[in-house]
Amino acid sequence: MSMPQIPPGIHRPNIDETIIDLLESVALEEMALANILNAEGEKLQEVLKRYSKNELCFSHINDACYSTEKMVNTIIMKEWLLLNKLNTILDINSMIKDNNSNKNG
Repeated sequence: MSMPQIPPGIHRPNIDETIIDLLESVALEEMALANILNAEGEKLQEVLKRYSKNELCFSHINDACYSTEKMVNTIIMKEWLLLNKLNTILDINSMIKDNNSNKNG
């Protein structure tokens, strides 16, 4: 079975634009994760505030902490994947620069 061929297109980005797009995708994912972490912090603050007013019992704090712990663990895994994605992007960029310098030098 042969490799699929991508048809030529007039609006295809060049390699520099592609690298920038990949870096932007990492940045956008990081911003989304930061927003999720912020929401988790606000959730815990609200639970603690309501607990201090005797609106909730301790088990509610425990449940909220467990939920936040699971979310933070998921975010840590996502951060690891993003780090690997970033390292791959940097490796590709280095290979391209090396290839270009070999052609020019």
